[in-house]
Amino acid sequence: LYQKDDRWYGQWYVRGKRVKRSLGPVRLPGSNDGLTQRQAQARMLEAMTGTESAPAPVTERLTVDHVGKKRIRELARRGRKQDTTLANYESDIRCHFVPHFADVVFAEIGEDDIASFIDACLNDLSVKTVRNLYVHLNAIFEFAIRKRWCHANPASLWTSQRRSRTTIWRSASSTRRSSMPC
Repeated sequence: LYQKDDRWYGQWYVRGKRVKRSLGPVRLPGSNDGLTQRQAQARMLEAMTGTESAPAPVTERLTVDHVGKKRIRELARRGRKQDTTLANYESDIRCHFVPHFADVVFAEIGEDDIASFIDACLNDLSVKTVRNLYVHLNAIFEFAIRKRWCHANPASLWTSQRRSRTTIWRSASSTRRSSMPC
């Protein structure tokens, strides 16, 4: 917080970048107009919470296909996964994620999109396969958040706002078993 030319200014850092804001005029002695130092500090705290909660701008229009392939390249570069695992990830993206999400912008995928994907998969695939797809999609979103290509992980929000993960997969497997002929 500093004063310059009869105005209060605040300066702080958000995501490694410096932010400066004009907070208002300085209160002159004997006047009711302007801000005292304490009022300027309070206004600066309000401005800080507003800028920290605002998502960073997403400049690229990425798709699930693009982000998933970048994640696979990153994992291969770091040598963290076996080749068969990376091949399975590529297959998940090509066979399941791309047909469902198509050209939807990655940062615009929401909880409802995740829920419809899971529901569509549960109609055709085993519960274990759907769970693996969900875990992979969750990891892709976490990777995108680290790269600042999106602001939230709708896959993790989807489970936390509905039911616990075990409940979802147990209920899906019991429904699937009861609908299967003996």
